[in-house]
Amino acid sequence: MRKNHRGFTMTELAIVIGIVGMLMAGIWLFIGSAYDYERQQHALEEITTIVKNVRAFYQGQAGIPQSGITTISSNLISEGVIPSYMMRNPSTGCTNPNNLCADNPWGPGKGGASDPQGTLAICDWNPSASPAPTACNQGPVAGGGVVQFFAVVLKDLNQENCAAMLAKNSGSAGSPGLIAVMISNCSNAAGASIPLPISVTTALADCSCAAGAPNNNISFVYRLNPGSF
Repeated sequence: MRKNHRGFTMTELAIVIGIVGMLMAGIWLFIGSAYDYERQQHALEEITTIVKNVRAFYQGQAGIPQSGITTISSNLISEGVIPSYMMRNPSTGCTNPNNLCADNPWGPGKGGASDPQGTLAICDWNPSASPAPTACNQGPVAGGGVVQFFAVVLKDLNQENCAAMLAKNSGSAGSPGLIAVMISNCSNAAGASIPLPISVTTALADCSCAAGAPNNNISFVYRLNPGSF
C-alpha cells in the first residue's frame, strides 16, 4: 500500500518560523543584556581604579589646582592615572604630549573620535565657587588656589546604562567618598544634583535621554582626602 506523505502546510510553516524567530529574539536579547551588564561592571571597576589613582597622584599635595576639566584630564592621562586601555589618539582635542583622550566603555573607542575631548574626564570641583558648580568647573575660579574635591565624568550614555551607573555607583558597590552626583541631559541641560543614594526607579527618571539619543552625562563627585570620608 502506498503511504501518503503529507508536508507542512503554509500555516504550520508560519507557526514554526514564528517560534524560531521568538527564540532567536530571546537569545539576542539575553546576549545584549549580558553584554551591557558586563560593561556596567567593567565601568564600575574603572571608576574605582581612577578614583584610587587620582588620590594616590595628589597624595601629599595641597590639593588639585583649579585648572579646568581639559587641563586636569590631559595631565592625568599623561601621568598614567587613567588606565592605558581607555586611551585613543584623535585628530584633534586633547592637549597632553601624546594627544590622547580617554573613553568610557560606551564611548567611540580608539580611532572613532566623535567627541574630541573623549567620553571620560576628570575635573576639579569647588563647592564654594560662585555660582556653585553644576557638573565640573570649566576653569579656575577667581583667586585660583586648590580644591579638595574632584569628579569623574562619564559622557554619552544611553538611558539604560546611565541609570545602571547612577544606581550602582551611588550604592555600596561604588567607590567610597562620593559626596554628590550631577547629571546633564535632554531635560537637565544645566546639570542638576541628585540626592544620594539613587534608586533604580529614580535613576531611570533622571536619565531622560532615551535610546537613540545617548546624551546623558554624569559627574560623580568625590572627596580627595580618603581620611575625610
